[in-house]
Amino acid sequence: MNRLLSQKLAINNRMMVRNFQSSSKRLSSVFGHPKEGVYSNIPFTIKRKIIPLSVYYWGTLGFFFSFPFLTTLLHLKKSGSI
Repeated sequence: MNRLLSQKLAINNRMMVRNFQSSSKRLSSVFGHPKEGVYSNIPFTIKRKIIPLSVYYWGTLGFFFSFPFLTTLLHLKKSGSI
């Protein structure tokens, strides 16, 4: 009884096992092959842009850094202190 049960389990386990190479081939037919190279791992384009990424980065950083100072200046002017 145990031998028969172990043989059935071995057959089922062999049928369910699929190695990495065959699963990657199966998935590549559905999703395609990933891009390779520099900047291929980010979800937006950097090359051939009119405004470079550094302008967006430093502009955003500068705005959020200066925001508390500008709002403080605005409130001081509204209150008549300046």
